[in-house]
Amino acid sequence: MKALLIIFLIILVIVVIAIVFPIITGRTPGGGLTGQTLLKSEDGGETWQNLGKFQGGEINVLRFDAESGDFIFAGTAQRGVWRGKRDGEEWRQFTQNLGEGAKIFDILDPASIKKMTALVFSNQRGRVIGAGEKEQKELLFTGLERFAFFKAWASRDQKTIRVIGSDGGFYESVNFGRTWSRLAIFREGLILFEVSRDNPAEIWVIDSRGSLARSQNGGKNWTNLSDGFRNFPESKDARVLFYEPKLGILYHASRYGLLESFDRGKNWQTVALPLAQEILPITSFAVDPTNPSRLFAGAANQLFISSDRGASWHISKIPANGAIAAILIDPKNPRNIFIGLSTQERIR
Repeated sequence: MKALLIIFLIILVIVVIAIVFPIITGRTPGGGLTGQTLLKSEDGGETWQNLGKFQGGEINVLRFDAESGDFIFAGTAQRGVWRGKRDGEEWRQFTQNLGEGAKIFDILDPASIKKMTALVFSNQRGRVIGAGEKEQKELLFTGLERFAFFKAWASRDQKTIRVIGSDGGFYESVNFGRTWSRLAIFREGLILFEVSRDNPAEIWVIDSRGSLARSQNGGKNWTNLSDGFRNFPESKDARVLFYEPKLGILYHASRYGLLESFDRGKNWQTVALPLAQEILPITSFAVDPTNPSRLFAGAANQLFISSDRGASWHISKIPANGAIAAILIDPKNPRNIFIGLSTQERIR
């Protein structure tokens, strides 16, 4: 009888720990942080508020709900897509292919609760999932297991969708994802993808070895521009490719640091940061949509902010562990900034 009572008490303690531990610490037993990965600033990045009610864990991508600006989407590393209010309340996790266990690489812009398209890795395959309020539809999946789709672009009405994959394929649909064509195949897997915001026929891709290619006719023909990186060691470990149309600047973020090109990727120069090159990778980058001179670069849990297109910077230290993986700036009020954190990389 006494032995049964001891066993009962042990089970009770385990249950209590399982329930209370995540609430107190923001962690799941045996897992990573779940309540310290989404933060918000209302003063341009000077101070930060932890939106601790978000329990989705590490974040890969953030998007505003295009039809309801009070809501944002968070694509996570292990727990699918979540949607919640920008004040940190009312978070809801999606289900099925966008739910638990799904790794989200990208959410196409624009996204809304009525119509959202995401790049997902689940059940050992990369998938392009279209989702509405009541249903999900698989638009495309990788032919082989353990391959993924990493980045995508869509026209405003999402009639045209372009996707790159780790199989080296460049895919396009011109009928809302109903049918697909492979416009190009590269020797190495493609990891980064950017489309000119003033000319959708102009496209850049980066493969897993850091090679850069550019197309001027929508992906049918490509020019290799990799020679422009010869003077920048470690730039092959690329993390972000971003084109700013107002000033015509292509930005490239990597373990080397931050680079900029004024000739569409042929030649590059360093954007000086108050951080020694090759120490920490620049894991995220954004430009104020209302002011192209205002830049944001994330390295570890530090956000570098410039108001003069990189001539000078100041540092905002994020009050949480991890590396800044996503930066989301409110186009209506750029003082409102959201950041998502992922696992921090070691310092070299």
